[in-house]
Amino acid sequence: MSTITITASSLNVRATPSTDAAVLAQLARDATVEKVGASPDGEWFQVRTPAGTSGWIAAKYAVESAAPAAPPAPATLSINADRLNVRATPSTGAAVLAQLARGATVQKLDASPDGQWFQVSAAGVTGWISAQYAVPVPAGASASAPIVSAPTQPAAAGSTAGTAAAGGLAGETLAYRCLALTAGFETEVMPPECFAGLAGDFDGQAMSFGVLQWNLGQGTLQPLLQQIDRESPSVVQAVMGDGYAEFRAFLAKPKADQMAWARGKQSSNKWQDPWRSRFKALGRTAEMQKIQVAGAGDRYQKGLALVQAYGLWSERAAALMFDIVVQNGSIKDATKQQILADFARIDGSLPKADQEVLKMRAVANRRAEAASAKFVEDVRSRKLTIANGSGTVHGDKYDLEKTYGIRLVPIA
Repeated sequence: MSTITITASSLNVRATPSTDAAVLAQLARDATVEKVGASPDGEWFQVRTPAGTSGWIAAKYAVESAAPAAPPAPATLSINADRLNVRATPSTGAAVLAQLARGATVQKLDASPDGQWFQVSAAGVTGWISAQYAVPVPAGASASAPIVSAPTQPAAAGSTAGTAAAGGLAGETLAYRCLALTAGFETEVMPPECFAGLAGDFDGQAMSFGVLQWNLGQGTLQPLLQQIDRESPSVVQAVMGDGYAEFRAFLAKPKADQMAWARGKQSSNKWQDPWRSRFKALGRTAEMQKIQVAGAGDRYQKGLALVQAYGLWSERAAALMFDIVVQNGSIKDATKQQILADFARIDGSLPKADQEVLKMRAVANRRAEAASAKFVEDVRSRKLTIANGSGTVHGDKYDLEKTYGIRLVPIA
């Protein structure tokens, strides 16, 4: 295979040899890529980028070398998740070989064809990590020794939402802890990374973002993005770079046009760079996190109102009702009557804590049964995990007290 050198200041890598095709990545001037093939008319080169993305570039903006360039030295990556699984294959269902802590550095060996996974080496362990939780370490920067540990128990498929250090959030307010738990369900990652959760048009909402996955389709995301641009324009400009003008133009569009714009930045309902990286970086800023926490405050208060309405008293009940407000909206009167009837059948001589758990289980089951048929078991597993204090949701194991500091004690 020969090597291609880019001559344009910025060149799109497209899904097919057409200017109308989806943009998978962008290449800067003097970037080198591997040539895989060419279109019959010679107008397009099929290439593979160093990150593993395969696609097509316009041949007139590239120069082909007679021989491939020497392979670059392995890149050094830094982990930006609290704890990241190293898996045997590039799949969330693959066996976990080890775990990496935030700030650990690893050597990048390869990338999956879709660019979503990196093969890495650290402390004698070779495996695959999710690319979204690793960032390049600049040349010449000091690198920390890899922090790698073998899982103490078989890790669940999916992310590491329920495996943070014991009591890691115990010092936070109950509102924050409830938000973190629900965010774990919604985004499958722990704070602060959950604030940067970004999803494409898998659900018809065009774009979902942040700790509670506010979205464009329902109009819940636009106010947050407008607020950060209004209150901290320098922060947004620094994150968006040369895309800042386009970002501001996007904010000014009608909702239908905003949704069309967002869909145009995705391939197979997945965000592509550079916009994927821009929005993820925005979510990680302290300013955007503050806005998100405030944006969830009204739902926390509605959750506390439900706790009082149902005669509950524990931190766990606050987490349960907050999660109901976020995921389900409310509890309808017909469901409430069923719940209260279940309460009436609970043995009043049982210890107070036991009665609380039985009541929360009743709320969990009745609210799940009131959901759409295809979501009943999903809602049930999520709500019973809270009611019981532990459980498995979407393949991840949760321990409310150990991970989130949410206990069966009175709300302070």
